[in-house]
Amino acid sequence: MRFTRKLVSVMAAACISVSVSAATVWEPTDGDINTFDLAFGITGLSYGIFDDDNMGLEPELGYLPLQIFDRVTFQQAGSDWNLVNTSGDLFTLTGSNRFLIAANDGSGWTAEAGYIPVGDWSNSQLLYFDSPSLLLAVDVRPVPLPGALLLMATGLAGMATIARRKGVQVE
Repeated sequence: MRFTRKLVSVMAAACISVSVSAATVWEPTDGDINTFDLAFGITGLSYGIFDDDNMGLEPELGYLPLQIFDRVTFQQAGSDWNLVNTSGDLFTLTGSNRFLIAANDGSGWTAEAGYIPVGDWSNSQLLYFDSPSLLLAVDVRPVPLPGALLLMATGLAGMATIARRKGVQVE
């Protein structure tokens, strides 16, 4: 019983810490033009779209810069997606149309500290650097994959605990 309580508390703490610090993966709501309204962002920040394979937000792997009230066109190219912003910059997402939206304050790129859905998920306010400043992203939605993975991991840990208590061999 004591072991189970410890396991549940450790798993809950891990889920909370991961969900707070993990970057949100986004995808467009349609396959063509999506608008990113940066007019509400804090001054001094630059924004960019990174491939969802680049969770470390490493700029040397490439990104698409976003300007104030930028329109980004998504065009499918096989399993990849080509993105073009209003300035004509080109960036390719590999293997899917999913991406990260990051901000740079001059000291490096960071993912949002959280987001607040506005209306029917067609708008979201993204919070950067743990402050109330925001980026309003229009026509994109979060991908619920990280939450689903945490839920699955918690379920598997619970099943393993129950099996252990009942003396069932887990292979």
